[in-house]
Amino acid sequence: MPLLNDYGWLLFTQKVHKKIAKPHFAPSGRRTVPFVYIDGVKRIEVSGDSVLGLSGKKYFLLDTKVGKVSYFPSVLELQKRVGKPRIALISNDDYYWTVRENAYIIGGIICLLFTLTVLFVMWKVGLRLFESQIKTV
Repeated sequence: MPLLNDYGWLLFTQKVHKKIAKPHFAPSGRRTVPFVYIDGVKRIEVSGDSVLGLSGKKYFLLDTKVGKVSYFPSVLELQKRVGKPRIALISNDDYYWTVRENAYIIGGIICLLFTLTVLFVMWKVGLRLFESQIKTV
């Protein structure tokens, strides 16, 4: 799942260990093994061009423009570095839902409309077949 500036989640479907990585590209343009920047991500917040979060027992700040990771022992130290009065770290699953929420809602509506259209067409075809059977009797 993409984050910022070509960074993304790696192995997002695993419940225990999440990783933030950036893919490397060979000179031919093919994607190679991604370089893992942060391993064991538990909580996250995307703020501007930075990704803030909790990895293990350390808080981190990933500057996606430069590719630099800084670690902090407490959330207060992270807040001082970022200059935000409050940091709202959310779980990985909540972040994933927040990012994908609109796509899931739109997809659900399209599926519902498709299903209703198919049912309506089948109903109309069924009524015509039933009417033609009644006329022949």
